Amino acid sequence: MLAALTAPYARFTTRLNHILERVGLALAGRAGARLANQLGLDEGRMTMLRRVMALPDPQFSTPRVLGVDDFAIRRGQTYSTVLTCGESHHVVDVLPTREAGPLAEQTPRRGVHLSRPRSRRSLQRLARL
Repeated sequence: MLAALTAPYARFTTRLNHILERVGLALAGRAGARLANQLGLDEGRMTMLRRVMALPDPQFSTPRVLGVDDFAIRRGQTYSTVLTCGESHHVVDVLPTREAGPLAEQTPRRGVHLSRPRSRRSLQRLARL
């Protein structure tokens, strides 16, 4: 029962660690440290950032519906392609160019439906696949 409350040699309980991680994810740095101090928890800004950086990266499954659109990194000079999940609207990947080649390499062939792009240029690029 004690193992569920804390880890061996830990300075914080599992529950307190979870609370501080959530505060760090929401506010990070100085704002997170100020909120933690208001809650009666003495945490510094760097400790909040270290907690956030120690968390594992979220794992996303292969999207069933993939949205494709292009955007300007630098207006009139540099354009890229963004791939988004059509159901959750999360960014899946950002491709460095607007060309069809990298898009064809990144797009999984099985079980993925491409959603209708908003721009004519994206539609032309998908037609070349």
